[in-house]
Parts: sequence; structure tokens; C-alpha cells
Amino acid sequence: MERPFWDELALYRLTGDKTRLSNARSLADAYIQARINTPQRDFSDVHLDSGGQFWSDFAPALRRVVRALAGNP
Repeated sequence: MERPFWDELALYRLTGDKTRLSNARSLADAYIQARINTPQRDFSDVHLDSGGQFWSDFAPALRRVVRALAGNP
């Protein structure tokens, strides 16, 4: 599975590697096209019963948000 754009953006912020920023932009553009600019027709791409994969992918981002809101980035 390809790394999500926010991971690439975080890696850019940590390293300053311009390639990571370019990757983040490309992945974000693809995400915007697939999820925002394209009307939802069905929910065939949502797999909440995939052995917890949704939550295992979502949990680290949620932890980062909670820490940032608590002032502990």
C-alpha cells in the first residue's frame, strides 16, 4: 500500500527532503481527485471489516491530532 500524503508531508517536515514534499503534493492531488472532485457513487472502496485495517491506519493520525491539541506534539 502506498504511503498517505500526510506521512510524506510529515517526513518532509522532519527531513527537509524536497522529494518528500513533491511526493506529498502528488499524493494529495490524487486524493483530492479521487475523494473530493469525484462524486461518490457507492461505498465499495470502504472496508471497515478488513481485519481492523481501517483503524490501524487511522489510529496513528488520530493520536497525532490528540497530542497536538493537548499541546504535546
